[in-house]
Amino acid sequence: MFDGFMGNSSMEAYTFPNGQIFITVFVYMSQMLLLRFLVAMFNNRYKIVFENLDFLKRKNIINLKNSSSYDKQIGAITTSFFPINILLLPFIFPILILKNDRLNDSVLKVEYWCLISLYFGLIIGFSIPILPILFLKSVGNSIYIMTVVKKKN
Repeated sequence: MFDGFMGNSSMEAYTFPNGQIFITVFVYMSQMLLLRFLVAMFNNRYKIVFENLDFLKRKNIINLKNSSSYDKQIGAITTSFFPINILLLPFIFPILILKNDRLNDSVLKVEYWCLISLYFGLIIGFSIPILPILFLKSVGNSIYIMTVVKKKN
């Protein structure tokens, strides 16, 4: 059998003609199927590699565009957020005229501080009206549990 797998089958070892036919067909089919299976595995691997290459190529293009569009001297204007960019309007002209790295970093830090303050205010603003509703819900749950326990006793 081992020699048959390796393609070195000696037909003299098989005394019956059915054995010779079986080993010939078995060796031929196994080599054809294994070869096709190997080709399919390589094809699948290359397909996955090429998909990853396309993804990496798109990611590098996006990173290149983002890094080339950001200017260290006036980046605070180009990367400002919606509610903050309205507050930034009076400072656009000094930023453009001075074109200073430190001023740009300071303005970016102020923008982020304003954004964090805005989000914090929204969280507090939405959580205060919910607190009485949560309290009423817990009271209702406790009343329901008390009535269910009394019915069982």
